[in-house]
Amino acid sequence: MDKNISILLVIIFFLIGFGAGKVLEERTWRAKWQVAQEEMFRAQEYIDWLKTQGVSRLLPEEVSTPGGEEIYEFWGTVTEKGDGFLAVRGVFPEEQEAQAIKVNMAEETEIFRLEESAKVFLNFEDIETGEIVHVTSKENIRGEEEIIAGQLQVVYRD
Repeated sequence: MDKNISILLVIIFFLIGFGAGKVLEERTWRAKWQVAQEEMFRAQEYIDWLKTQGVSRLLPEEVSTPGGEEIYEFWGTVTEKGDGFLAVRGVFPEEQEAQAIKVNMAEETEIFRLEESAKVFLNFEDIETGEIVHVTSKENIRGEEEIIAGQLQVVYRD
């Protein structure tokens, strides 16, 4: 009789443990699902914001500015950070393939991000690889592989 009670208790504890495990697993998956939904919502908000800024294509390496004879700005992704320069992968208008552009910083280069329509100024050290940036120059940059930035706006940061 004691052996049967022991086996019965083991089975009961096993079932209780299995049930508790299922409940915990379900809570974990619900939490992960909620985080994923929040990330998707933030991504959609960012995409909608990009559209208000005139960006029509949403892959960073394909984002470009409307065409023309002269180009003074482009959008791209920071791929490398060096001593006073950034390597930015972007597409110039009317070109098919993304290219790496060396963006040199000058003393007068403005580095900022917009926060509720106000400029928040940053230092060069604040820029990280993987960020999407909008680069403007005072000179025509069509066909150039190396430019000096007049302004560098950090558009999106992971």
